Order: sequence, then structure tokens, then C-alpha cells
Amino acid sequence: EVSRIVRDSGAGWVVHSSEPDAFPREISRLTLADSEVRERAEKARNYANTHFAQAAFAERFDNTLQAVAGSRLAASR
Repeated sequence: EVSRIVRDSGAGWVVHSSEPDAFPREISRLTLADSEVRERAEKARNYANTHFAQAAFAERFDNTLQAVAGSRLAASR
């Protein structure tokens, strides 16, 4: 699930655990990729604010509850 979030958000990098050299190789590459790191940091911040901030989470939770309640009301008619 974490790798899906990272990929979908564009907020980081994922390396396959079956490749032991992949992680240090990617870290080494990123030491020369300042703009890429800044861009992904911004995407991570935006993703966190949208999906994990208390207000955003509460709004999504409320919308989900309303959708569930609405579908149950419709089914009971």
C-alpha cells in the first residue's frame, strides 16, 4: 500500500526489495537531483495536506458517512 501511495502521489521513490543495490544506488543518484527532490517534496507535502490533515480527513470521512447513509436509506425504500 505504501508503494502505491508513493507512486500515485509522485511524492517519492520506490525500489524493489529484491534488488539489494537498488536503494543505495537511488540515494546516490538523488544526491545530484536537487530539483527532483524539491519537486517530490512539494508533492509529498500536498498529498499529506490533502489526505492526512485533520480537516481534510474529517471532510472525507463525513462524505463517506453521508454516502453510506444515503445508500442505506435508498435501499430501505
